[in-house]
Amino acid sequence: MSQQAPNRGFTLIEMLVALMLLSMVMLGLSAALRGFAQTESRIDNRIVRGETIRTLDGFLREIMGWVSSSRLPGQEGKKPRVALIGGQNELAWMGGMPARHGVGGLFYLRLGVERRENGPAMVLRYLPLRGKPEAMPDWAAAEAIDLAEGVEGLQFQYLGEGEDGWLSEWSEADKLPSHIRLSVQGLGGAFPDLVVGVAEGSAETTAGGIVIGGGG
Repeated sequence: MSQQAPNRGFTLIEMLVALMLLSMVMLGLSAALRGFAQTESRIDNRIVRGETIRTLDGFLREIMGWVSSSRLPGQEGKKPRVALIGGQNELAWMGGMPARHGVGGLFYLRLGVERRENGPAMVLRYLPLRGKPEAMPDWAAAEAIDLAEGVEGLQFQYLGEGEDGWLSEWSEADKLPSHIRLSVQGLGGAFPDLVVGVAEGSAETTAGGIVIGGGG
Protein backbone atom coordinates (compact mmCIF):
# COMPACT_ATOMS: atom_id res chain seq x y z
CA MET A 1 0.00 0.00 0.00
CA SER A 2 1.56 3.25 -1.15
CA GLN A 3 2.20 5.91 1.41
CA GLN A 4 0.92 9.45 0.55
CA ALA A 5 3.58 12.15 0.58
CA PRO A 6 3.04 14.65 3.34
CA ASN A 7 1.82 18.13 2.31
CA ARG A 8 4.69 20.61 2.29
CA GLY A 9 4.06 24.29 2.93
CA PHE A 10 5.97 27.22 1.44
CA THR A 11 9.36 27.92 2.86
CA LEU A 12 10.25 31.41 4.09
CA ILE A 13 12.45 32.02 1.05
CA GLU A 14 9.65 31.02 -1.31
CA MET A 15 7.27 33.40 0.49
CA LEU A 16 9.77 36.26 0.21
CA VAL A 17 10.32 35.59 -3.48
CA ALA A 18 6.56 35.49 -4.08
CA LEU A 19 6.07 38.77 -2.20
CA MET A 20 8.88 40.40 -4.18
CA LEU A 21 7.35 39.24 -7.45
CA LEU A 22 3.93 40.50 -6.36
CA SER A 23 5.35 43.88 -5.36
CA MET A 24 7.12 44.18 -8.72
CA VAL A 25 3.87 43.40 -10.53
CA MET A 26 2.01 45.98 -8.43
CA LEU A 27 4.69 48.59 -9.10
CA GLY A 28 4.45 47.89 -12.81
CA LEU A 29 0.69 48.22 -12.76
CA SER A 30 0.90 51.41 -10.73
CA ALA A 31 3.40 52.93 -13.17
CA ALA A 32 1.23 51.92 -16.11
CA LEU A 33 -1.86 53.47 -14.52
CA ARG A 34 0.05 56.67 -13.80
CA GLY A 35 1.22 56.71 -17.40
CA PHE A 36 -2.33 56.27 -18.66
CA ALA A 37 -3.57 59.04 -16.34
CA GLN A 38 -0.81 61.42 -17.43
CA THR A 39 -1.47 60.67 -21.09
CA GLU A 40 -5.19 61.28 -20.61
CA SER A 41 -4.44 64.51 -18.74
CA ARG A 42 -2.14 65.71 -21.52
CA ILE A 43 -4.77 64.90 -24.13
CA ASP A 44 -7.43 66.73 -22.10
CA ASN A 45 -5.12 69.74 -21.72
CA ARG A 46 -4.46 69.79 -25.47
CA ILE A 47 -8.18 69.66 -26.20
CA VAL A 48 -8.92 72.48 -23.74
CA ARG A 49 -6.04 74.58 -25.07
CA GLY A 50 -7.13 73.93 -28.65
CA GLU A 51 -10.68 75.05 -27.88
CA THR A 52 -9.36 78.13 -26.05
CA ILE A 53 -7.12 79.09 -28.97
CA ARG A 54 -9.92 78.64 -31.51
CA THR A 55 -12.28 80.76 -29.42
CA LEU A 56 -9.66 83.46 -28.90
CA ASP A 57 -8.75 83.44 -32.60
CA GLY A 58 -12.37 83.98 -33.61
CA PHE A 59 -12.92 86.72 -31.04
CA LEU A 60 -9.79 88.63 -32.07
CA ARG A 61 -10.63 88.38 -35.77
CA GLU A 62 -14.09 89.74 -35.11
CA ILE A 63 -13.13 92.59 -32.82
CA MET A 64 -9.94 93.68 -34.63
CA GLY A 65 -11.46 93.46 -38.09
CA TRP A 66 -13.71 96.52 -37.82
CA VAL A 67 -12.83 100.14 -37.00
CA SER A 68 -15.31 102.98 -36.73
CA SER A 69 -15.20 105.62 -39.45
CA SER A 70 -15.52 108.27 -36.74
CA ARG A 71 -12.53 110.54 -36.43
CA LEU A 72 -10.63 111.35 -33.27
CA PRO A 73 -9.88 115.02 -32.63
CA GLY A 74 -6.40 116.11 -33.63
CA GLN A 75 -3.95 117.24 -30.98
CA GLU A 76 -2.32 120.67 -30.88
CA GLY A 77 -4.34 122.09 -33.74
CA LYS A 78 -3.85 119.09 -36.04
CA LYS A 79 -6.70 117.78 -38.15
CA PRO A 80 -8.82 114.85 -36.95
CA ARG A 81 -7.31 111.39 -37.36
CA VAL A 82 -8.54 107.87 -37.96
CA ALA A 83 -9.77 106.00 -34.89
CA LEU A 84 -6.81 103.61 -34.67
CA ILE A 85 -3.40 104.02 -33.09
CA GLY A 86 -1.15 101.05 -33.67
CA GLY A 87 1.87 100.43 -31.48
CA GLN A 88 4.37 97.61 -31.58
CA ASN A 89 3.06 95.98 -28.39
CA GLU A 90 -0.50 97.29 -28.13
CA LEU A 91 -3.37 98.36 -30.33
CA ALA A 92 -5.92 101.09 -29.53
CA TRP A 93 -8.95 101.79 -31.69
CA MET A 94 -12.63 102.67 -31.73
CA GLY A 95 -14.86 99.77 -32.63
CA GLY A 96 -17.66 97.53 -31.43
CA MET A 97 -18.01 94.56 -29.14
CA PRO A 98 -19.30 91.35 -30.75
CA ALA A 99 -23.11 91.33 -30.81
CA ARG A 100 -23.38 88.11 -28.79
CA HIS A 101 -21.96 89.93 -25.78
CA GLY A 102 -25.24 91.85 -25.57
CA VAL A 103 -23.78 95.36 -25.63
CA GLY A 104 -24.24 97.86 -28.43
CA GLY A 105 -22.67 101.13 -29.42
CA LEU A 106 -19.12 102.24 -30.00
CA PHE A 107 -16.24 101.53 -27.65
CA TYR A 108 -12.72 102.71 -27.13
CA LEU A 109 -10.71 99.48 -27.20
CA ARG A 110 -7.15 98.59 -26.32
CA LEU A 111 -5.47 95.20 -26.66
CA GLY A 112 -2.23 94.58 -24.80
CA VAL A 113 -0.48 92.61 -22.05
CA GLU A 114 -0.91 93.43 -18.37
CA ARG A 115 0.53 91.92 -15.21
CA ARG A 116 -1.82 89.85 -13.07
CA GLU A 117 -1.38 87.90 -9.81
CA ASN A 118 -0.79 84.68 -11.75
CA GLY A 119 1.52 86.33 -14.27
CA PRO A 120 1.08 88.26 -17.52
CA ALA A 121 -2.18 88.07 -19.46
CA MET A 122 -3.63 89.30 -22.73
CA VAL A 123 -6.12 91.98 -21.73
CA LEU A 124 -8.79 93.87 -23.64
CA ARG A 125 -9.64 97.27 -22.15
CA TYR A 126 -12.91 98.86 -23.23
CA LEU A 127 -14.82 102.04 -22.48
CA PRO A 128 -18.14 102.99 -24.11
CA LEU A 129 -18.25 106.14 -26.21
CA ARG A 130 -20.62 108.73 -24.78
CA GLY A 131 -21.25 111.77 -26.90
CA LYS A 132 -18.77 112.89 -29.53
CA PRO A 133 -15.49 111.05 -30.06
CA GLU A 134 -12.61 112.36 -28.00
CA ALA A 135 -8.96 111.41 -27.70
CA MET A 136 -8.12 107.94 -26.42
CA PRO A 137 -9.14 107.71 -22.76
CA ASP A 138 -7.29 107.02 -19.54
CA TRP A 139 -7.15 103.24 -19.84
CA ALA A 140 -6.85 102.77 -16.08
CA ALA A 141 -10.48 103.87 -15.84
CA ALA A 142 -11.66 101.39 -18.47
CA GLU A 143 -13.16 97.95 -17.87
CA ALA A 144 -10.88 94.97 -18.50
CA ILE A 145 -11.39 91.46 -19.88
CA ASP A 146 -8.59 88.93 -19.37
CA LEU A 147 -8.60 87.04 -22.66
CA ALA A 148 -5.75 84.59 -21.98
CA GLU A 149 -3.29 83.89 -19.18
CA GLY A 150 0.34 83.04 -19.80
CA VAL A 151 0.76 85.57 -22.61
CA GLU A 152 4.22 87.08 -22.23
CA GLY A 153 3.99 89.61 -25.02
CA LEU A 154 2.18 90.82 -28.12
CA GLN A 155 3.75 92.05 -31.32
CA PHE A 156 1.65 93.95 -33.85
CA GLN A 157 2.57 94.71 -37.45
CA TYR A 158 0.67 96.81 -39.95
CA LEU A 159 0.33 96.66 -43.72
CA GLY A 160 -0.77 99.68 -45.71
CA GLU A 161 -2.87 99.50 -48.84
CA GLY A 162 -0.61 98.83 -51.80
CA GLU A 163 2.52 98.59 -49.64
CA ASP A 164 4.93 95.66 -49.69
CA GLY A 165 6.40 95.61 -46.19
CA TRP A 166 4.96 95.34 -42.72
CA LEU A 167 5.41 98.26 -40.31
CA SER A 168 6.03 97.94 -36.57
CA GLU A 169 3.79 100.95 -35.83
CA TRP A 170 0.86 102.71 -37.48
CA SER A 171 0.72 106.46 -37.04
CA GLU A 172 -1.03 107.45 -40.28
CA ALA A 173 -3.68 110.05 -39.48
CA ASP A 174 -5.57 109.85 -42.77
CA LYS A 175 -5.98 106.14 -43.40
CA LEU A 176 -6.20 102.76 -41.74
CA PRO A 177 -3.93 99.80 -42.41
CA SER A 178 -5.40 97.22 -44.74
CA HIS A 179 -4.21 94.35 -42.52
CA ILE A 180 -2.94 93.81 -38.99
CA ARG A 181 -0.70 90.93 -37.99
CA LEU A 182 -0.59 89.78 -34.38
CA SER A 183 2.11 87.51 -32.96
CA VAL A 184 1.57 86.12 -29.46
CA GLN A 185 4.52 85.23 -27.24
CA GLY A 186 3.65 82.56 -24.68
CA LEU A 187 0.83 80.00 -24.53
CA GLY A 188 3.46 77.37 -25.19
CA GLY A 189 3.95 78.68 -28.70
CA ALA A 190 0.58 77.20 -29.63
CA PHE A 191 -1.06 80.39 -30.91
CA PRO A 192 -0.31 80.91 -34.62
CA ASP A 193 0.26 84.36 -36.10
CA LEU A 194 -3.04 86.09 -36.78
CA VAL A 195 -3.54 88.26 -39.89
CA VAL A 196 -6.76 90.29 -39.93
CA GLY A 197 -8.16 92.41 -42.75
CA VAL A 198 -9.35 95.79 -41.47
CA ALA A 199 -12.73 97.23 -42.54
CA GLU A 200 -13.94 100.73 -41.76
CA GLY A 201 -17.57 101.72 -41.40
CA SER A 202 -20.27 103.53 -39.52
CA ALA A 203 -22.20 101.96 -36.70
CA GLU A 204 -25.51 102.40 -35.00
CA THR A 205 -26.77 100.94 -31.77
CA THR A 206 -29.31 98.13 -31.81
CA ALA A 207 -30.52 95.72 -29.15
CA GLY A 208 -28.18 93.08 -30.49
CA GLY A 209 -24.99 95.12 -30.64
CA ILE A 210 -23.12 96.82 -33.44
CA VAL A 211 -24.56 97.06 -36.93
CA ILE A 212 -21.76 97.60 -39.42
CA GLY A 213 -22.50 99.76 -42.41
CA GLY A 214 -20.59 101.37 -45.21
CA GLY A 215 -17.85 103.91 -44.71
CA GLY A 216 -18.71 107.56 -44.43
